[in-house]
Amino acid sequence: MPDTLGGRVPPFVYATPGRARLARALLRAASAALGTAVRLEVLASGGVFRRLHLEAGSPRADLVFADGPYMALAAARDDFLEPYQPASAPPAVPGAVSHEPGWRWTTVDFSPFTLVGKPPTGTLDEAGTLAIPDPARHEDGVMLLLAMLDSARQRGEDETVVWSYWQRRAQSAGLSLLEDPENGAPAVPGGMGHFLLRAGPGGTPLVGLAPLPNAVGLVKNAPRQAQARALLDWLAGPEAARVVGAGTTLSQWGADANGLAGLARGAPPLDLDWTFAQYRATRQTWLARGLSPAVALNRSS
Repeated sequence: MPDTLGGRVPPFVYATPGRARLARALLRAASAALGTAVRLEVLASGGVFRRLHLEAGSPRADLVFADGPYMALAAARDDFLEPYQPASAPPAVPGAVSHEPGWRWTTVDFSPFTLVGKPPTGTLDEAGTLAIPDPARHEDGVMLLLAMLDSARQRGEDETVVWSYWQRRAQSAGLSLLEDPENGAPAVPGGMGHFLLRAGPGGTPLVGLAPLPNAVGLVKNAPRQAQARALLDWLAGPEAARVVGAGTTLSQWGADANGLAGLARGAPPLDLDWTFAQYRATRQTWLARGLSPAVALNRSS
């Protein structure tokens, strides 16, 4: 059953599980600020996309909160999201993806790739055992690979450098794969030199990878257009940034103070067109190299 945040029914929001906690906090604050109720339903990324497809032309939802940019980018390219530039769009941060080129989605916050472990470090070379979301099972793992491949490509390196790195880790027992990255931290072996790498909270930002933009989009033909646009205006503004700042991700508002600007300067900007085009091939390459040995390669996936 959907959550109801406030005292009235509309508008209606879909969110992916990795966004649920922040979405609830933001929507409660927005409900209080705007004087309107907001309903929230949490679904896996594939579930959100299927709903958008099935409901095209007569949607239930008004807005979509997504983990990273790729589900929203696919929805935008399939014409499930509507162009809208929020009235309170934040100041641009050089090197950070602040919105889809046609404004079919807007970045409300960024997730830096972080290393969680001891001793604190921001470089992979100092990590002993490394746990990551399994790219065979979870989009967070694929997004990590895409960020690494894109960074290497823009620095003039061959992509085999990235694949060889993960192959060496797998062969030396220096790699642990998490089936449930939302609850992955307890699965990381304890002790010095053991680290969790993901786009998320609690660690030291990884040097050289662009922070991941988290998209919020207006559903095409949203049934409550005026309320949805007012809500998106608020989500893109400085009041929402204070809620983001109290959590675990980074807002474009105050980007110098919160570290977003520095992370963006220290990495090549994320190339959305290239990484989106490589999404399926990247997962298949991971499988073909046997890096998730318990998962068989399905050529049709």
